[in-house]
Amino acid sequence: MNTTSRPLFTRLALCLSFSLFAAEACRAQVLVPRSETYPSNTASFGGTGSGNESGFGTGTTGTGVETGMGLGSTGTGMESNSAGMFEGTPAFIRPRAGQVIGEGMPEDLRSPDNPALIPYDFIGPPKFTGPPRPGDRGAPELTRDQLATLSNQLYENSMKLAEPEVKVRALDRLARSEIFGGRLDQAIKAINSAVETVNMLPDGTVKNIRLVSLSTTATNLTDGLIREALEPNTANRREWIDKAIKVWRQAADVSGTITNSDLKSEMMSRVAFDISEDAQLIAAKISEYEQNNDVTIEQKAEYEKTLDELFDLAIEINQQVPMNVWRNEVAQKIAIKGALAYRFERALKAARTIKQNAPRALALARVAEALARFNKTDEATQIFIETGETASMVSEVSVRNVVAGDLVDRLIALGRFRDARMAVYLYEDDDLRLRALGAVAENQARRGLAHHAVDWINSEILPEHRAGLIKRVQDGTLQSIQATSANANDVMMYEQPSR
Repeated sequence: MNTTSRPLFTRLALCLSFSLFAAEACRAQVLVPRSETYPSNTASFGGTGSGNESGFGTGTTGTGVETGMGLGSTGTGMESNSAGMFEGTPAFIRPRAGQVIGEGMPEDLRSPDNPALIPYDFIGPPKFTGPPRPGDRGAPELTRDQLATLSNQLYENSMKLAEPEVKVRALDRLARSEIFGGRLDQAIKAINSAVETVNMLPDGTVKNIRLVSLSTTATNLTDGLIREALEPNTANRREWIDKAIKVWRQAADVSGTITNSDLKSEMMSRVAFDISEDAQLIAAKISEYEQNNDVTIEQKAEYEKTLDELFDLAIEINQQVPMNVWRNEVAQKIAIKGALAYRFERALKAARTIKQNAPRALALARVAEALARFNKTDEATQIFIETGETASMVSEVSVRNVVAGDLVDRLIALGRFRDARMAVYLYEDDDLRLRALGAVAENQARRGLAHHAVDWINSEILPEHRAGLIKRVQDGTLQSIQATSANANDVMMYEQPSR
């Protein structure tokens, strides 16, 4: 062999040997991953993002949940600003000065449809190195005028968008941002423009999604308007409430244009319930102002008139809900909110809008209980009678038993034991009646009225059923004695010894 070619042959042999060694090393690395960490603070290139590997480098599983660094995390390279910048990253990933990205990479890793193989720092936009921008750490607080200017610019940019669906989304986001920032008038302006634009969309799923989002944003806006109306230093409260009423009606109209019946019913009922909820909040504030002597008689009358208007609006919108299941549930909730706000006439009005007997009886029972707890005994009695009559008209036996049980429980809780004994006859089954009468007798004895329970048992119950009811009276008496003894022990424990 020629001596001049020996160095070249030797070099080829060495390169071939090194290639075989490197291939075996790579195969071994794939089959048996190394457990030691890389010298840098970044993960290695070995993660596939599936979470099934051992996680080369900083001990990740390949999911990116543990450290959120390097290419072995989620596979996007966006978790860390320093991904792939240190010595732990393979050499062919770190371009030299003037080198084109991807130059020198293996052919099978140079696929343009897999950008996760290149760190985000190399392919993303350059970092901003100028002065702090609004929202960045260290940025100065914007003045009120600057916020107003920025808000107007965002609104104008949103209105310039040509695609209606994109325009609605931009305005909806802007409205939510304005609500969060307390700029409620600007939020109203954005919502109005979004509602005008959403009508340009064709009927379908996309339009329904945008309508649901706008309705939700509108109810969030009304909550902010009511909070503003209830602030101590608010000058014209009624003005804010009028704005809220207008937005509520707008939200109801938006929800009413949803083509899906179930979704339409849900969103309209949400608007109605939101009105009753905010009305109860106003009532609670009125009570607080009254206790602190911060409201005059004329102002209280004006507040009560406003509450009646809000509950009437809630009932009106709820009556437009197409599906019974949503309409009945929210009507019952409106009745409860009305009772808690001391607007009993509106609460009864909401309950009586329910056409089905079972849910109507349940709603009436709640209003009657509220009347009794507010010492309106005569009115409560009349509503309990109406509840019993409504429950008796329930044709399904199992449903009527449920309604009867609810009525009996409420009467027992109020201590109206005679009314509870009358209500047990709504049951069809004698065993259920006896069980309910036993609950009446036990609770009556628990409240120290055992002799009254024994009297009606001996006078109204057949002899063969008296023993079981007397046993329930004894149980209630024992519970009363135990409760009294426990209370006495607690008092003795905290008493100071006399000297």
